[in-house]
Amino acid sequence: MKNAFAACEFRRQGLIDHFGLHRAVCWCGMFASLLLMFACVSMAAADEYWSAVEQSGHRVGHAHYERQRHDGQITTRDELLIHVRVGGLSQDMRIERESLERDDGTPLGYSLRVSAGASQLDASARVSGKELAVNRRIGQSVRRDRMPLPPGLLLRGALEQRIAQQDAERDWTLEFDELDLASLAYQRVRLRPDAPGIADPVRLRRDIDRNGHRLQSQLTWIPAEKRYVESWNLWGSTFVLRGTDRESALSPAESYDLLSDVSLASPYRIPGGARAGTIRYVFESTGGSALTLATTGEQEVRIHGSRTIVTICRDCGNEAAPAAAELNRYRRPTGWIQSDDPRIRALARQAPLRGSIDARMRALSHQVERHMTGAIDYLGYASALEALDSRSGDCGEFALLLAAVARASGIPTRVVAGLAYASRFSGRSDVFSPHMWVQSWDGTRWRSYDAGLGQFDSGHIALVVGDGAPTDFEGVTNTLHQMRMVEAGHIKTMPSAAPLR
Repeated sequence: MKNAFAACEFRRQGLIDHFGLHRAVCWCGMFASLLLMFACVSMAAADEYWSAVEQSGHRVGHAHYERQRHDGQITTRDELLIHVRVGGLSQDMRIERESLERDDGTPLGYSLRVSAGASQLDASARVSGKELAVNRRIGQSVRRDRMPLPPGLLLRGALEQRIAQQDAERDWTLEFDELDLASLAYQRVRLRPDAPGIADPVRLRRDIDRNGHRLQSQLTWIPAEKRYVESWNLWGSTFVLRGTDRESALSPAESYDLLSDVSLASPYRIPGGARAGTIRYVFESTGGSALTLATTGEQEVRIHGSRTIVTICRDCGNEAAPAAAELNRYRRPTGWIQSDDPRIRALARQAPLRGSIDARMRALSHQVERHMTGAIDYLGYASALEALDSRSGDCGEFALLLAAVARASGIPTRVVAGLAYASRFSGRSDVFSPHMWVQSWDGTRWRSYDAGLGQFDSGHIALVVGDGAPTDFEGVTNTLHQMRMVEAGHIKTMPSAAPLR
């Protein structure tokens, strides 16, 4: 920006010298000079910053921030690009956001674009009276909504103005509403400095309340630039932004190995025959206290001191039967499991509609396997409908599509996030990698089905059970970073345990 401003000064001085030398001023020339002067002032009013995106000291992408003031409005744009590698395949994740506000902080509009592998999200919100008119496209699916406008809604430009107005020598707190366009939900945010006092930069604590679900993150406030910088988290790994010039930010960077920090080494090689029976695992936590994992009809979890002991077989668990309201919840469509869509219903009808729940789920799982013939995509978290259209994805897309066709068939189905001893999606051997599958209620218990790997076995360790929305699984990566498997063994002394296959 300094170079651009210097160029404007040079041109402006050149015009003045030119007109002074020739002593000839015409209205056209004056008008042209005024336009150029205004253009230079507009350029000087824009703030632009480049950053390198780093993970554990390695540069793996770049970030770009721009803020412009024009005609009583503030436009703020920021972009993040991260290069990712999984199983030898390199992909890019790009996030672009733009907010438009009046100088007094009144929100006018907001947009979000996310490109992660084959997954695409394009969403925008425009203030219309006391409502927000929202358009969102995920793949080929388009959704239009109108949402009430909360009085405390702040976009980025207004928030940065509010932070800049705070007394740095005193403790302060800002509370406001924020729009999450990815999930079409408002969240209440409480922002305050980690510690009062003058500092540069300033660490800010960000507490989020999203429908009773509380999250925490940090921002870094840069007083000289009057902007904040976020730290990004992908699968539990933190990416930091370090300020630099444009040329350095855009120079070639490394790719981040996505599974390097979240795969769990197995103490032994586990053959397929053992995974068809009962396996007991022993975990320790690097955090000191015992891990809390999901209890299901197939998974028993016991805490012994600082260790978590997990036993998996066909009927090892003792999960209580669900209430009617819970079963109804797992029958209904959601924004990620669009079981009411005609195309989802059409795919579901290609499988048999009669027989036991187990027979129908196996047929639906096979139908999803046959449909998902596209490339494996590790970065995106696409909805069931987007997976249907693209035929691409990883275990997450397989699970969401299977949940959708099951619900379209009237079968209550939920989504599980956990670990699996398999190399199809991770490309690694003798490790447990992050994985997703589904569980359906068969009238007696929740039973697991895995369209991504073809079948469920005792190499599947459930961490969290949810409804398929990304927010259901936000704590999974933190758990993965704390887990260490210290023992695994095939158990033969449980006569009540039936084979999984």
